[in-house]
Amino acid sequence: MTWPRLAAIAAAALVLAAPTTGEAAVRGKAVSSARAASGPAYKPGSRLCAVGTTHFRVTWDETRGSRQRPSGASARDGRCSTVPSRVRRIAQLVEPMRRAELRLGFRPPASDGGLRRNGGDGRYDIYLAREPRGVLGETACSYQTVHRRVRRRWSSTVIVAVQPQAIDPDRQLRETLAHEYFHGIQCRIVPRLNLLPSSIVEGTANWMAANVTPDWPRPEGTFLGGLAGRMVQAASSTRSITSQTYSSWGFWYEATNGPLNPGVVRTLFERNARRTHRASADAEVRAVVRGLEPTLMRYAVALRGAGRVGLIQLPQEYRNDLPDPSPLIDLADGPRSQTRAVSVARLGYRFPGVAWGDDAGTITVRVSGTTSSAVAMIGTFFRRDQDGNGSVTFRIDGETAGQATLILNNASRGARGITITASH
Repeated sequence: MTWPRLAAIAAAALVLAAPTTGEAAVRGKAVSSARAASGPAYKPGSRLCAVGTTHFRVTWDETRGSRQRPSGASARDGRCSTVPSRVRRIAQLVEPMRRAELRLGFRPPASDGGLRRNGGDGRYDIYLAREPRGVLGETACSYQTVHRRVRRRWSSTVIVAVQPQAIDPDRQLRETLAHEYFHGIQCRIVPRLNLLPSSIVEGTANWMAANVTPDWPRPEGTFLGGLAGRMVQAASSTRSITSQTYSSWGFWYEATNGPLNPGVVRTLFERNARRTHRASADAEVRAVVRGLEPTLMRYAVALRGAGRVGLIQLPQEYRNDLPDPSPLIDLADGPRSQTRAVSVARLGYRFPGVAWGDDAGTITVRVSGTTSSAVAMIGTFFRRDQDGNGSVTFRIDGETAGQATLILNNASRGARGITITASH
């Protein structure tokens, strides 16, 4: 999650805990609250502590009675040398995470060296603080303008101080750190990050989190901020991928084959480096994703069929969490022939379902109003025919299954009306 901030530069030095070679410092050190960023909302005069790694500084509040303190006795003893477990774990994770993200060809967040209100020693600052309910972290993009042009820029991240309940708290923390740090990378490329649509900013941050969180496809549970849960949300949505914000990450994962083609995402942001007005998500997606229609189809089939997204096989358990396809044409309890019309959003997909009884014989499903390449079917065996008028017809032996799901996608520049006729 990001928020924009415009800040002026003021040169200052800051005495910090001595950094180590990429590992968490064993002991913390007191730091001045006057040198912290304003985002964490530490009160003036707060007792702040920090530990350092080579490229990061992690700060927490030990002020008596403060709502910003991490949980645990070590955050309540008022001794900076005693590092809370949550701080220690963050400091252990950030250097390997940074290396993994930079290996994909991105540059690190811009340095804050010399800035009075944001650490100022060039390392990336992570602050622990209380966050609104449901928010796991936030990243601030700050920049300075000279003659209306962006010059210096910097960023910092706030991570929720008290670990919320989760099925796998450590995985949640790893995903959150990777997501937020990529926002810092984004801020370096596009300082006016708020001009980009959320489906790009948040979707690609989750894309990065998946790339550096190897165990994201594990099927157990879906928790707040969990990448797997976002997949279920995306599969249940009838909206365009340009409107799905966090849940659009799977599309970017498919478009890049996971970490294999990160240049797609780099190009996406580099195109917007000097942006001064709000971007169109539709236009940006079309500019960087080659083969948009087949990419949408692969993604849609994976969402509904628990197939491969970015070369990663989705567990069958994901499909178990999906709602039934809608609208559902039920030939068992209704007329022998039924017609339904559906609308598919631009850069979107839909999953209409067809059901029938065991004694239905041959089922014929005819789809018109879209290109043949934008239509697929899963859930049963069928023979596919292309009609002369552009319609697609599926002929199904009703004894082989009792239900099938159509996959419809739309890579055109507007919503598309599609007609489905099913009969037996």
